[in-house]
Amino acid sequence: MSRIYVLQAEDIAIAAARMKVDINYIGILDEKTKRKLEDNHVFIRDWWTEGELHTRRLQRLYHQLMPGDILFLSDDLPLEQRETAIRYAKERSALTVFLQLNGMDNTFNCAASLTNCFADIVIHYKQDDERESNDIQTAANKFAVERIELAANENIIGLSGALALCLLNGLRGEKAAEFYRKAAKFKELPWYDEVAYS
Repeated sequence: MSRIYVLQAEDIAIAAARMKVDINYIGILDEKTKRKLEDNHVFIRDWWTEGELHTRRLQRLYHQLMPGDILFLSDDLPLEQRETAIRYAKERSALTVFLQLNGMDNTFNCAASLTNCFADIVIHYKQDDERESNDIQTAANKFAVERIELAANENIIGLSGALALCLLNGLRGEKAAEFYRKAAKFKELPWYDEVAYS
């Protein structure tokens, strides 16, 4: 059975746990955040109280990932670290989901120079600039990336938690969209029952 890992993105881990997904968290944590994750039933797989997710620490992720596993990460992680994590996941035949939380940077362009460093699914807010939006679509087509685009008033973290449940059950594309789009409508992180029965 597939496992879901979340790399250095506490909110995504909590959002998925609220959807009744067994989540494995890897990253840097202080004691307060660790307790918050545990209170939300997130399993903390590997954690450190200081430092950064350097290559040696990311190698622990590499050895845990198995074919069919799913890795969530966001642009809160520095570019070099997320490129390494995505590359490791692809080498292990795991699915990668990337959340662009802070506006589009050179995430799409990085794929041009680094083989297999690009996520399978990218979730981001709609771009106001039509040309920029077209550039993103062109890059996504070139690298066979599935895009999930949100309006500015939608909840990207809530959507990611619902998507985690869908992916765990083998649902993608239109089959999953109805469920995760409902989760994106909530202002606060929703619980499974709120989404399933809304």
